[in-house]
Amino acid sequence: MTCSRLTLALLSIPVIIALVGCGGQSQAPTSPASRTTVILGVDALDWQVLDPLMESGRTPNFSALRAQGTSGINLSFVPLEKSPLIWASMATGLEPQNHGVGGFVKDRGEHDETLATSADWQAPALWDIAGAAGLRSCIVGWWVTFPARDIEGVLVSDHFTFTTAGSRNPEGLVRPAELTDMLTALTVDWREVPVELLQVVVPHAPVELLADPDQEQFRDLRLAIAGDLTYLATAKALVARESFDLVSVYFRGMDLVSHHYWRHWLAVDGPESSPEDQELLGHIVPNYLILVDRWIGELLPLLPEDANVVVVSDHGFYGPRRDRSGTQRKGVAEHRAEGVLMVRSPLYTAGSRFDRSFVLNVTPTILALLGLPASQEMPGRVLRDNLTEQALAYVEHLETHRLETYASLAPAPPAAVKDDPALDAAVKKQLRSLGYVD
Repeated sequence: MTCSRLTLALLSIPVIIALVGCGGQSQAPTSPASRTTVILGVDALDWQVLDPLMESGRTPNFSALRAQGTSGINLSFVPLEKSPLIWASMATGLEPQNHGVGGFVKDRGEHDETLATSADWQAPALWDIAGAAGLRSCIVGWWVTFPARDIEGVLVSDHFTFTTAGSRNPEGLVRPAELTDMLTALTVDWREVPVELLQVVVPHAPVELLADPDQEQFRDLRLAIAGDLTYLATAKALVARESFDLVSVYFRGMDLVSHHYWRHWLAVDGPESSPEDQELLGHIVPNYLILVDRWIGELLPLLPEDANVVVVSDHGFYGPRRDRSGTQRKGVAEHRAEGVLMVRSPLYTAGSRFDRSFVLNVTPTILALLGLPASQEMPGRVLRDNLTEQALAYVEHLETHRLETYASLAPAPPAAVKDDPALDAAVKKQLRSLGYVD
């Protein structure tokens, strides 16, 4: 990084220069960690699913990350909020009323629900702050990033998995736009999910059922795998192409399979399905996490060995719940506040645990890994549990030298893209199936 790339929008350049070591001599404590940081966002990841799998040795990559760093509960907002709002808070460090991102849709009156878009962001995200400090980011799939906007690096929007090459308008899916054709060629169609992957998740199903894309009971599983495979292939292609300082890859599939199949497994009052369905579909939720573990094992070797790795979820999962009238509550009502946070970094004692950390601590913690301070407007703090002695001095210095604000880095609205009714319909169909929108 060169000092010249620190934008004047950072209001206290001398502080930034001292903290990130950009020239000159400084008495500031230095970070014992590499600045390269990887965020693995796993929607709805819950310790009650992950812990038994780690204990049985079925998720070796998650187990290794936990053994090499610190881990505990990532406590979400209570009452629970919708995922776009939570992920935006974890990207900006700000409370919902200050970052502008709300739910999945914006209600504009009766029968007029418009999908939330990247134009809703009113505050800078991690990748905006990193870019202002001369760091390059690769952001894949973060909620409410469509239409994609220009950043210092590459941004693959959250609508990318809804587009099969050639069938829909690719405008706004990727920035820089010249990467669109290369990346769209990597998208996985849900009808073409390899049977071998389906067998990992549904090992007792007859092969002929798994091979038939018209089998309705596995369609949601196919959609989950196809989406995550697409994000994985995209991330692998990008990190193989160039080096980045911040890499973030989002996996949505755990949330999808939990909403559709949890009831066959661990519903609050017992499985809500027939014994036959329990036998066939009752292990999809934990088995899907075995696939996610496999994918993480494919991605991490492509990144610097000394990179910091953050595994984070926006919430955990309860499963189906009924109100007093007996009506099943769907959508956010199936979530629980206790998600997952793991941080593998030399800043933290290997194999350590903490009780819980709040979602608003995610941004200050990731900024610290990147060698940057949080701002005074961020109510969260750097995760302090289990810091090494050297890291404690470094973090204390960062926290006492917070910038006043990063507000001037708030993104400009993205370039307008042509309406794509087919894309909107596909996104709304999935959200409706999960109970997130009516």
